Amino acid sequence: VELCFGVCARLKSLPTEVRERLARLPRLEINCRWNKKMTSTSEVHLGRHFEVLQHLESLIVDASSLDKLVDTTTLGQGLAQLRALRHLHLKFRNCSELRDV
Repeated sequence: VELCFGVCARLKSLPTEVRERLARLPRLEINCRWNKKMTSTSEVHLGRHFEVLQHLESLIVDASSLDKLVDTTTLGQGLAQLRALRHLHLKFRNCSELRDV
């Protein structure tokens, strides 16, 4: 299943039935590489409303080659909401401006 939200802010405003189904997802891969100008994960609300993903056990976030990315604060805050998470793979290869993750 491919989900195209564009920004994760929409997770909170999804219909109840859709949110309930998302809550049962065991694995998710998020591809951020489309946003080449992104400087912060807050621009796409990445990490916000992750509480919707209550049963998520495995998460892959691909932000490879986002050479303007400098801030991943909202992603880190969202990861703290994923209580069932057992596997995390963050891809920040070639993010030359990113200094602290």
